[in-house]
Amino acid sequence: MRTRLQQKNMRAYVSGCPCHILHNTSSKAAVTGFEIEDLAVDIAYWFDKSTKRKAGLEEFCVFCDTAYKEVVSHVSTRWLSLEQAITRILQLYASLSSYFQSIHEQQARFKRLHKRFSNPITVQSVIPLFTRFNMLLQRDDPLIFLLYAEMRAFLKNLLSRFIQVQSIVDAAAGDDITKVKYKDPSCQMSDDKLYIGIVTRVKQRKLLDEGDIDSNASLTFFKGIRSFYHCATEYALSHLPFDDDVLLNAQFVNIQRRVTADFTQVAYFVERFPILLPFCDTKSQEQLFEQFTSYQTMHDSAIPLHIWNDAKVTEKVSSDGEDHVYYRMDTLWAYLSTVKDGVSGLPTFSLLSKVAKLVLTLPHSNADEERVFSLIRQNKTDFRNSLALDGTLSSILTAKVEDVP
Repeated sequence: MRTRLQQKNMRAYVSGCPCHILHNTSSKAAVTGFEIEDLAVDIAYWFDKSTKRKAGLEEFCVFCDTAYKEVVSHVSTRWLSLEQAITRILQLYASLSSYFQSIHEQQARFKRLHKRFSNPITVQSVIPLFTRFNMLLQRDDPLIFLLYAEMRAFLKNLLSRFIQVQSIVDAAAGDDITKVKYKDPSCQMSDDKLYIGIVTRVKQRKLLDEGDIDSNASLTFFKGIRSFYHCATEYALSHLPFDDDVLLNAQFVNIQRRVTADFTQVAYFVERFPILLPFCDTKSQEQLFEQFTSYQTMHDSAIPLHIWNDAKVTEKVSSDGEDHVYYRMDTLWAYLSTVKDGVSGLPTFSLLSKVAKLVLTLPHSNADEERVFSLIRQNKTDFRNSLALDGTLSSILTAKVEDVP
């Protein structure tokens, strides 16, 4: 699709599928022998639709003095469900371990679970790293101006789990963290420094001290963790758009970081989309530069408090954590486009606001498209397979997308 589109118009921008890429980053890494996703799916299927097995697990929960909770199902196409599924497995870990070590079944799935719980070490600490970034990609408000920095923050956090700090600092000093020599063993941490989470580290040491696992099992575990980090980094570097010029230059629309922006970022979009932004003549360029200077030097108070409040979004991070507050740039730029000069009465940011609005219309992920695909699957079923795309189905999708009561 990208190739065909750009054959017709080389200036067309295709954002790709960052949600899929991020999900595949963890999935591809899990193939290395650290099958977190397979574990979650196997456990969910084992207890699904079996009252007898659920009752058996509940008995082991009573024996292990653990509150019984339903196993959370993980669906590979629902990117945010894995962390919830793994969290529930850890909450029931003692009971699940006793259950699969105490009964005997012949099914292949049971044998896999029996073997998995014979080595009772699970890592949960890496999953939130992918979940946080994926949640950012699935936000509804325009975020393309954040992706360049957020991708690098994601990579830095991933690298910090197995790469020595000095190697990361050296790469960051060169202004390109993607150049970290993560494949070089001399740049990697030793097993005792490798980040696996505090709870897992304590559990691993306790099991080793008590003889429940031997040194070979411990070495195999760390080898799997290191391989997971290595493969995740390799896939992320080869598939995420770290060198995308659109993402680099889109940062100027972030009003809260306007002082660090550069006029070349604005000029990039004027050059890339000359039909939509016909500001290539000398007069328009000079006017655009003056507006950009006014934009950079204006005080936050130039935007009224009620506009800031309208743009403010408060997001609940966790039940016991602080709320995350951010501002919708589309709302702020909508106001700036209406601001007029006190002397001439002309719009202060007449040209710059048009460039900013164009940038904010560019997609930052494929989450919205995936939601539409899910709505189609939910409504055009085997029992309703004659719904026409240009008829009833289109009307149903419009009503659901627009949230019509």
